[in-house]
Amino acid sequence: KVLGAPAHLYEKAPTADLEDNRPALPDEVALGVKYKDIDDYLEGKDVTDQAAETIEKWYQKTAHKRHLPITVFDNFWK
Repeated sequence: KVLGAPAHLYEKAPTADLEDNRPALPDEVALGVKYKDIDDYLEGKDVTDQAAETIEKWYQKTAHKRHLPITVFDNFWK
């Protein structure tokens, strides 16, 4: 807004194409939770039990993304 950008750019629902066969599906629909609920959860504010459960489920499902990849220098198999 401040820079004079057209409204259709900043009012558009965020879409990261999180699902292969459903392009342009809004993130909030794909994730099953609204960004406001995610923000409130992270800030320690009250959210519904369903929103908290959904956020925690996504956190658990994406745990592998918060770990470094295995390399040839790792010795976990020895």
